[in-house]
Amino acid sequence: MLDEDSNGALLRLFHCFLHSAPQAIIQLMFLINYATNPSTLHDLGIDVAVLQSWTVLSSLLSIAWALTSYHRSVRFARDDKETLSSIAVLIGFCWHLMSAVARILALSLLASIFPTWMGIICALHWGVMSIWLALSQHQTAACSNRCEELLFSAALGLAYVIAFISPRDGPTRYIYLAYYLVCFMENIGALVVWCVANNSEDNPLLYYGAAGAQLTAFLLAILFLLIYYRYCHPSTCTKILEITDIGSVDHDKPGYSKTYTHVSQSHNLSSS
Repeated sequence: MLDEDSNGALLRLFHCFLHSAPQAIIQLMFLINYATNPSTLHDLGIDVAVLQSWTVLSSLLSIAWALTSYHRSVRFARDDKETLSSIAVLIGFCWHLMSAVARILALSLLASIFPTWMGIICALHWGVMSIWLALSQHQTAACSNRCEELLFSAALGLAYVIAFISPRDGPTRYIYLAYYLVCFMENIGALVVWCVANNSEDNPLLYYGAAGAQLTAFLLAILFLLIYYRYCHPSTCTKILEITDIGSVDHDKPGYSKTYTHVSQSHNLSSS
């Protein structure tokens, strides 16, 4: 049942990336265009703007919770992993939420002025991440052959447009560093292009608010990431294994049981 729940969490996660993430980008792009041209917002109506704002908020919350729920389900399904505490789940949710806010806001800002270029950048990001996964991530538990690995790499590369999901267990410190460095450069590039294309005197609240929100959200995401892996992530797991020694058989009993304590160490940054 725990394995099925973990698989279901992964499917919900992909559904979230295919539905909630595009909705958040599209609706937020419309809201930025309306804020840039107040006359269009007046013609549209405040009710529609409120509905679109609620769509963006619910999509962001859905992405953050899908990521948090997946990591939590993976640990529940693993016998050699300790489960996450309530504080760890909360910190992880804040980390994924701030990361999603920064990423989607950056893509929406670029899409509001150059939607075609935003699509091209996302496609290039998808392709690069898929190739990187196909070349580096082998023998994942979800795949039984190389063809399935390539398809899984393509699907996971699409998710990497918004967030990072580790395909297998192991230390991920440098993988996180590389991924967030790439995302930071892409986010800053999108923000710079949007700031150059707009004039701060036309709408200073939107101009400085969007720039400040994007940078603040990304820095908060990194802060919550560090807090999570420094204080909340269970790095040591103690497991009691009952092993029957079949080799020590006598005439009265089929064997005897020995209890071993297995302690597994992991790095500060691991897959789940």
